[in-house]
Amino acid sequence: MKTVKPNSNLETITGRSIYEGYVIAGINAMEGFEEIEFTNTEFLSLGKAIGDIDELTKKREQIKRTIEAHLDKERVYIKKGIKVLSLFFIDEVAKYRDYDSEDTKGVYAKMFEECYNELIEQPKYKEVKDFFNKEANEVHDGYFSKDKKGKIKNTNGDTVDDYSTYNTIMKDKEWLLSFDCPLRFIFSHSALKEGWDNPNVFQICTLIENRTTFTCRQKIGRGLRLCVDQTGERIDDKGINILHVIAEESFADFADKLQKEIEDETGVKFGILDIDMFVNISYTDENGVEKQTSATDARGILEHFRAKNYIDTKGKIKDTLKNDLLAGKVDLPKKFERAKDRIIKQIENADKKVVIMPSYKQVSVKRKDDVFENDAFIELWNKLKQKTIYRINMNKDTLIEKCVKAISEMDQIGKTKISKETVKLNIQKSGVDYTSQGARFEETDTQVLIPDIVGNLAKNCKLTRDTIGQILLKSERLQDFVNNPQRFIEQTTEIINNVRANECIDGITYTKLPGKSYSFTELFDYENNSEVFAFLDKTAVAVEHSLYDHIIYDNSQVERNFALELDNYTEVKLFFKIPDKFKIPTPIGNYNPDWAVYVETDNEKKLYFVIETKGSTNYIDLRDKESIKIKCGKKHFEALGADVKFDVTKTFRSFKEKHS
Repeated sequence: MKTVKPNSNLETITGRSIYEGYVIAGINAMEGFEEIEFTNTEFLSLGKAIGDIDELTKKREQIKRTIEAHLDKERVYIKKGIKVLSLFFIDEVAKYRDYDSEDTKGVYAKMFEECYNELIEQPKYKEVKDFFNKEANEVHDGYFSKDKKGKIKNTNGDTVDDYSTYNTIMKDKEWLLSFDCPLRFIFSHSALKEGWDNPNVFQICTLIENRTTFTCRQKIGRGLRLCVDQTGERIDDKGINILHVIAEESFADFADKLQKEIEDETGVKFGILDIDMFVNISYTDENGVEKQTSATDARGILEHFRAKNYIDTKGKIKDTLKNDLLAGKVDLPKKFERAKDRIIKQIENADKKVVIMPSYKQVSVKRKDDVFENDAFIELWNKLKQKTIYRINMNKDTLIEKCVKAISEMDQIGKTKISKETVKLNIQKSGVDYTSQGARFEETDTQVLIPDIVGNLAKNCKLTRDTIGQILLKSERLQDFVNNPQRFIEQTTEIINNVRANECIDGITYTKLPGKSYSFTELFDYENNSEVFAFLDKTAVAVEHSLYDHIIYDNSQVERNFALELDNYTEVKLFFKIPDKFKIPTPIGNYNPDWAVYVETDNEKKLYFVIETKGSTNYIDLRDKESIKIKCGKKHFEALGADVKFDVTKTFRSFKEKHS
């Protein structure tokens, strides 16, 4: 919103060259004669725009773009058994259906059928046309309320008259989601109530004028649900559950408005760290005393983050913090290292938000069928496809000895304490501030029920009661258990599981499973020839030397940069992201490596690599589970033979230097 007055230069105020020469000469605010005069002798009346296009032309383009997005998805989703629905919000019922006229079709209905007939005849939509085989007038309908005389009326979505409308939609939901139902496009006058919960709305077109009282969140809320297939199963796939919003306003304006509405209604500020997030987090100090972070501690954490250039002066998260989160090496004040996992969880929660992308960034990721047939892929896949099984050789006495040592050296666990803090409130016009006037922790005298510690630990750590009993007795730390049973069980569970996992890895061996291997047709969904939707600069990057024309990455700049590096490396003849269905079994869950790479050197030597990309190549910097799974992956590929080299890297250049 900009405020102008006589002599205001619109180009200077807006910074946009399209307003060059538009300087305000006068403003007439008299009712009925409202207009602006410019020094270039042009006049602009209220509600008009210079160089603007006809309003109905814009509405037609919105309708056409909605149908196009709808048909694009149907080309892919009907093969997956998913019914696609589109929803139009309109400002007047008569614009869709005029019940007082002989020709009941309103201007929007006519526009829809004209655009639909034009688009469905395009060759790329032939499969969709053959599949549904319905006329344009059969694929759309409107749901509007009626008054007592049966007349269709405009409503705002919250009256008794609306109930029958929404009930009609709700009771027919299963029919709407069926391929047998011809209806795929729905027109409604109001933002539907919360009761209308249809999961398969993939496009929402807002033909309502900007002055509507319905919010962006209310409108798009109709489409923010996991879709279901023809069997009623929920499809939890980010590449499928993409909602297109076709709005008249610019993408930036719509995204900003939606983000602000969500923040205003939920009270959550996306991507902002504040003091409250880091108050009352439990930790133990250097003397082993259990404490909780105070408001002063929380301020200290934020100041530390500012000094590390993790956040700006308003607490907004910067890319430096996001990159360190991905690499697993967030720098914290030393005294709070023991609360690292809980602090990181708070940061990750703060950075979650609705992902909004402009439609021009969307790409349909297409498979290159010919690549699957060339020698490079066949050779590489034959090196990778073999399945393995692992066996663990663990020495029980060594396990007990290491667990006893780790538990005996853990920080002392005192009795449960209650935090008491006195603060002074300062209420001013600028807001409410407070100053801590002292804090203390007091031990409680409350008697607690002593749980079955041996049974709990045996279950948590997957060890026998006898082994757990020996560990506890030899550690001589049972007084800590009496002081705080729950805390003791939590800490000893973590310690024993870490020791057990590391012992497993040290003694683990992988062997080939005779006759068992992965099928690339199954892993790459080869028979269905399915397309996938993704977004440039967010989840996809165009490449030349892979199985698809784009690489889909996991919101990681490390992966994006690595894909581009591989694509530009002359020795790399083929590379691809290993499908999620490719699983290597480990003692702590399945492991899915990142990349497969085929290289031919100048002397025609062929090399086969499996690579895990991380922001750090130091196993110490990686989280415990990540590090263990990667070590298991290394042993799995060693079992396949010396031809396949596996390692962790950030760049392919550093990987090559290490293995050349």
